[in-house]
Amino acid sequence: MNINDYSYRQIVAYHEAGHAVVAWSHSVRIYSMGYGPKNAYVRDALGWPLFEDMRLENVPKHAQILLGGEIAEKALYELCSEFYDPIQSMGLGPNGDLEKLQELAEYFFEKNAVDWIREMREETDKIVLKNWARVEALAAALDHKGTLTGIEIGLVIDGTGPI
Repeated sequence: MNINDYSYRQIVAYHEAGHAVVAWSHSVRIYSMGYGPKNAYVRDALGWPLFEDMRLENVPKHAQILLGGEIAEKALYELCSEFYDPIQSMGLGPNGDLEKLQELAEYFFEKNAVDWIREMREETDKIVLKNWARVEALAAALDHKGTLTGIEIGLVIDGTGPI
């Protein structure tokens, strides 16, 4: 399959499914996910607190959830044997996510930010690839419905849902 066989909406669904599956892998409760003409989202129990209020033990979870969208998009491109360029990608692209990740890394790790981001990226890649069937199922459900509740997300991820 070629990446051009996927619609913009489907690629956005993969991006958001990546975020959701990584959150799920960290046992973070997901309340809902969806997208509209101007934005897409995954609402989870971690939220996005101010850095000053963030507990250090949650920093890797936040980082990996941020990276989940980009990693899922990248995996989709690679499955289609296409070169992945996040700036040219058809989906949301990780730009906003990566800006948040860079700020997070610089706030907590200053000089070691690049190494830490590389480590987070490698760990997130493993999570997404290990759970690729879940990413695909969730992306298909999101593409079909446009929005999903936390219960629907759980049913899809667990493989028990009718969606």
